[in-house]
Amino acid sequence: WQPFHTADSCSCCSAKFTWHCTSSSESTTYREKHNCRECGLLVCDPCSKHRRVLPDLGLLLPSRVCDRCF
Repeated sequence: WQPFHTADSCSCCSAKFTWHCTSSSESTTYREKHNCRECGLLVCDPCSKHRRVLPDLGLLLPSRVCDRCF
């Protein structure tokens, strides 16, 4: 399980977990960090939209997984 302080970018797409400007306005948004429940790596929200049941890990409800593990 990768601790939040050990990564500054997504393990899937390499996007930085920092404030960035949106293309539709001058406002800024934050790219959220999440741990993939299967591999444990830190990934951004867009790269972890999928959910899967992981019975081998004792997760019987659909849990967040990264695009690589999906």
